[in-house]
Amino acid sequence: MIRLKNIKQVIYDTNVIIYYCFPKGRYNIKQHTNPAEMLTNFLFNQNSIIIVPDFIINEIMKKGIYEIIEDYFSEIEQHQKLRLYTKIKRNLERLKQSTQFVVEEYTPSTALIDLINSAYDGFNQLPNINQYLNLKKTDSLNPSIEDKMLILFSRQKKSPIVSHDRDLTFFRDELINMNLVTEIIDFNSISSIAI
Repeated sequence: MIRLKNIKQVIYDTNVIIYYCFPKGRYNIKQHTNPAEMLTNFLFNQNSIIIVPDFIINEIMKKGIYEIIEDYFSEIEQHQKLRLYTKIKRNLERLKQSTQFVVEEYTPSTALIDLINSAYDGFNQLPNINQYLNLKKTDSLNPSIEDKMLILFSRQKKSPIVSHDRDLTFFRDELINMNLVTEIIDFNSISSIAI
């Protein structure tokens, strides 16, 4: 948490926003929701701003909420999933009303997209790429365009990203060294620390 002390502007990825918006109660992902709430309260109490690009909010509204519900609560009945979805969406709308939560339009240039694509293509040659592939349970490196644009948003805003996405966190050092991102803070490291 010391890394975020006195930071005036922080970027959240899709998952961290959704974790924060999960309601308290029976269907809660305590290992993620509680740290997201503690982190957000910490940032708000020190008058930091959480800034996110508009495409992250669009991703949440299109698929993010439902995918996380499916990942963690696939066994519950459809009407319960719908009720949970509605509560999360309502909490997101409340968060968006906060003056300390800012949504900005952002579209990186084609040249920057080409640069980040080239970087990720190069990551396939890293000696530890198999470790990444095993962690992700996949056979190819294929981060979403939203992940890539979020990295570039951090670069433009000169602000750290708090992320729960291995497509970002695993390649943190490489992305920083290539000057493609300001900083990436792994949400899992925050989850295990009391603020």
